[in-house]
Amino acid sequence: MFKSIIVTGASRGLGRAITIQLLRHFNSNVVAIARSEKDLNSLKDHVEKDLGLMGRLEIVIGDVTDDQITERAVQ
Repeated sequence: MFKSIIVTGASRGLGRAITIQLLRHFNSNVVAIARSEKDLNSLKDHVEKDLGLMGRLEIVIGDVTDDQITERAVQ
């Protein structure tokens, strides 16, 4: 069974690094939330193509202060 973890600010910096480590070392499913569609798609491409961890990363584009975004992330 995989754990599911939500990471906010996941497109760059510490959030991106945490997302990659969770996927690589902890066998987790990760929901990555950030405002930058370009950076999130870059993260997804890196995870799927370079790391071979397809299907374990879900991206949600938006601001976590928006209730609709947070609801989508937890579904």
